[in-house]
Amino acid sequence: MDPTNPTSPNITLYGCWRSSCSHRLQIALRLKQLPFRYQPVDLDRQQQREAWFLQLNPLGQVPVLQVDTEIWADSLVALETLEERFPAQGQTLLPAAPDARLQVRRVVNAIGTGLQPWLLPQQIRQRLDLDDQAIGALRLDHQGAALENLQQLISTRAGLFSVGDQVSLADVLLVAHLSGLQRLGLNLEPYPLLRQIVSRCLRLPAFNDAEPKPLQDCVAAADTERAPQAERPVAALNQILHYKEPDGALRAYLSTTANAPIPGLELVRQQTATAFGEVASKVSALEVCLLLRWLAASRRCRRVLEIGVFTGSSSLALLDGMGPAGILSAIDLDPITTAVAQQAWQQLSLLDRVDFRLGDALQLLPTLEPGFDLIYVDGANWEYEAYLDAALPLLATGGLLVFDNVLWRGHVIDPDPADASAAGLARFNALLRQRRDLQSCVLNLGDGLALVSPADNG
Repeated sequence: MDPTNPTSPNITLYGCWRSSCSHRLQIALRLKQLPFRYQPVDLDRQQQREAWFLQLNPLGQVPVLQVDTEIWADSLVALETLEERFPAQGQTLLPAAPDARLQVRRVVNAIGTGLQPWLLPQQIRQRLDLDDQAIGALRLDHQGAALENLQQLISTRAGLFSVGDQVSLADVLLVAHLSGLQRLGLNLEPYPLLRQIVSRCLRLPAFNDAEPKPLQDCVAAADTERAPQAERPVAALNQILHYKEPDGALRAYLSTTANAPIPGLELVRQQTATAFGEVASKVSALEVCLLLRWLAASRRCRRVLEIGVFTGSSSLALLDGMGPAGILSAIDLDPITTAVAQQAWQQLSLLDRVDFRLGDALQLLPTLEPGFDLIYVDGANWEYEAYLDAALPLLATGGLLVFDNVLWRGHVIDPDPADASAAGLARFNALLRQRRDLQSCVLNLGDGLALVSPADNG
């Protein structure tokens, strides 16, 4: 019990950062202003199969909510029970009006039974005769189509939030689900209404404070008990990045022998592999990081802009290249992945040199003061042309733009690319060559790098 309130329940949430059902309960508990203790369950170590956890939930699934002596092992049941048990506590999660309450339950059902199961939990994936790539494609294809229907459903009663102008259980599930899809790499651009609602929700402390924190669950768990497995994240990352980095031995030679190590880089890369699995493929390639550091140092950069931070590997390279006098402005939409970067900046005493802004880069770029010596773009590739136009006026005289991932695993040369990203990047590369006001060079470095500067037409 809360010692300041003897009548308050004793609540423990057993969950995992990458479980959207755990995320739902984190949001709801904060909205209801119910103090709780969070107990991470390490799914990678199969803690959900250990005897102590099976006593809580014989199904071996997270999350589990323990309220005093009661065990609630289904997130949808737990959410409704929280509202019923504590109706006057904090935010009301179900509207009083019957028609609005019905709409909330429609949205909750659409996400909880129509979308959530297709995130394919491990026990289902193991029964399918498909590799991880096929499963990922199947999952994202289903989610994309289902989100169209969800957006249409929500549009019929939406206000500031999913149902009218008050937060409800519909928003709790929507934010948790879209957060999970963003980590999986689904393009959410086609769903502007859903993105607007999520953006409004994340301005509220209950939603923002509940954003999953992989470091709490994953990095902190890398203690002495896990020390024998220390090489596993490195091996996993080498496999994930095989298409844009050299093999392990040559990579190690480049990072520690032929070049001075970039402080903090290896730790961030290991944390990224541990926390994000296949999504770790979004890290900037080692050779790109080495080039970025060299560019920042050789060009004596003092102001650098980074569009797309992810977990911070490229930001560490840029900061190391600029030296103690350099300032990095960094923009990213995702508070989850950037938590890794921010911890690294703090540990390396770099926070005072980073101007970090969480939000949409195309909205934030016009607010920045021009004069950047170098701008590194590793954001949404379907917006590269818009980034180019917005970033060019921000360059200092003699400044340089660098765009990452412009070859898209070589698929830009496919005659008729089925991948929309490959087709878009092929058009972008062609645009760079055609524009007479630009000098550009596209290189097969990492997953493709484009160096761009204004042409001297004088």
